[in-house]
Parts: sequence; structure tokens; C-alpha cells
Amino acid sequence: MMLISEAMSPHRRRLLPALLGAALLWASATTARPVRAEDGEWALSLGPAFRGLVETPPEGDAAFRAGLSGFVRLRHGLGDFFQLGLALDLGVTLPNDTFTLGPGGALFAEAHYVIDIVTWVPFVTAGVGVLVRDGAPDDPAAAPVADLVVALGAGLEYRPARDWALGLTARYELVVTDLEHTDAFSLALVYTIFFE
Repeated sequence: MMLISEAMSPHRRRLLPALLGAALLWASATTARPVRAEDGEWALSLGPAFRGLVETPPEGDAAFRAGLSGFVRLRHGLGDFFQLGLALDLGVTLPNDTFTLGPGGALFAEAHYVIDIVTWVPFVTAGVGVLVRDGAPDDPAAAPVADLVVALGAGLEYRPARDWALGLTARYELVVTDLEHTDAFSLALVYTIFFE
């Protein structure tokens, strides 16, 4: 018995996955139900996060530091498209050639603007907060350093139901109190529950 794919020419076999993908995309787009956010809705997001720091000591070369953490965000809807919230990111910065294992994290107050509310929900964020990390690369006993940070971010949530979503959020953090020496960013994979 010959399979359908064996009876097709090589050109048509390469076209088959593209046609199936297009059909699935069309089906999901035409059957997607809008999921509306509401005034007064709360959202709690939890998940793992990755933090990147590029630090340039006054007397040295730039060093990249990676950090792993847990991410928690609570936001409250002030309308269908605008939310205010707090985000907390706590974990450790991993050791490298210059730095030892140390604490790392951030706390932000942020505004969250939802671009469109359908099953796939893109959003942008802006906030202000504090970035905390270990202070001296050569002294593990040094006190952690806290810097003022202005953050801009974006993300995408897949919200197939009214009460939950999966998403990815990214944030660039401008370290205001250490502009010449530090740049930071974070990525988080989040599970969000929504409640009234």
C-alpha cells in the first residue's frame, strides 16, 4: 500500500507542511474567541526568570552576569486596556570569572498597557523600581547594592480562557544611579491567573 506522501512529487511533499500550517493558523484565527479584560480585574503571574547584567567596573572590562530567579507580578485593571501593578524578581546572580555567586533581584511598580484583547494578548509595560545585586566582585562579604531603575518592557500572553494565561515578558532596565557601569534586562516565562 502506497502512502499519499510517497505518491506526491518532492515539490508537493515540501509544500504539504506549509499548507497544513496555514490551515491550522486559519482555523485558530477564525475560531478564536475574544477574552475581554475588565475594570477591576486582578492578575497574578508566577514563573521562572532569567536576568542579564552587563557591568563595567571603573578599572576593568565589561563583564556579563547571568541570574536565575522566580518572578511574581500582581496587577489590577483600571479599564479594558490599562493596568497598574507590582513585579518582584528574586534569585541569584551566577558566578563567572569576575564575580562570585550572589543575590540578585528587582522590585518594580509598573503600568501595563494591553494592545489588543483576544486569545493572543500583546502588551507593553513601563515602570520604576530597584535593582539589587552583590556589591563587590572580589569580596563575597560585601553588602548588596541597590540602584534606581527605569524599565521598559513588552510581552505576549496566550489567554485561551477567561481565568488563566501563559506568557513571555521581556524588560530592559536602565540603571539610573549607575548609568556608566551597568545595563540590565530580564526575561520571564509566566503563568497568570485572573480573578475579580
